[in-house]
Amino acid sequence: PTTYFTVSNCVLRHDIEDAPNFSTDSPPHLIFHNFDANKRLANRICTILKCLFPVPRRDAKRIATFYNSDDVIAFRHHTITSDVKPPADILELGPRFDLFPYQIKLGCIDEPHVDVEWVLRPYLNRAASIL
Repeated sequence: PTTYFTVSNCVLRHDIEDAPNFSTDSPPHLIFHNFDANKRLANRICTILKCLFPVPRRDAKRIATFYNSDDVIAFRHHTITSDVKPPADILELGPRFDLFPYQIKLGCIDEPHVDVEWVLRPYLNRAASIL
């Protein structure tokens, strides 16, 4: 599937104060916080985001967090700086940004005619959150 997001509040790695020069090819552990497991759209977006990253090693020290707050998904990238059991010290690596989903299509981005699985209807009244 192809998912479309609006990206906002983007802060690059070099703009973060006290960010270390950190470069590694190890994939991060993923944390999905505040996604309603009973909502089909929340599960679908979690699955799509999980598929962007390979499976991490057990001893990996990178963490990528996707935090849902009022249907805006905040992305943060951290590393664990201490080897001691909880509470662990973490350090933000960057980048950080907010994602707002507005469409999911069932095909690849280069296919001309695909079915739309979900689209945001911002002008409809809705009482509950979508994620």
